[in-house]
Amino acid sequence: KLDELNDIIAGCRQNDRICQEKLYRQFFPPLYALCKKFFDDNHEVLTALNNGMLRVYKNIGQYDSSKGEFFNWVYTIIRNSALTLIRG
Repeated sequence: KLDELNDIIAGCRQNDRICQEKLYRQFFPPLYALCKKFFDDNHEVLTALNNGMLRVYKNIGQYDSSKGEFFNWVYTIIRNSALTLIRG
């Protein structure tokens, strides 16, 4: 499972669309639940999630596994994306 995630991360670093979709689908349930905590409106939930995932793809090269788990890194980006959307 971890090897598969590492392969997906490596693919995302190469801007591989299939790997990006796999990453999105793999983490969608918990990240959607996170965004639901901030917004009642489904459109806003998905906007926060999708804005955050774009940041994840854009900055995935900066992820450093020695500093913590990948999911926690993604979770933080998504949370910050939701907070940014709230601040408008």
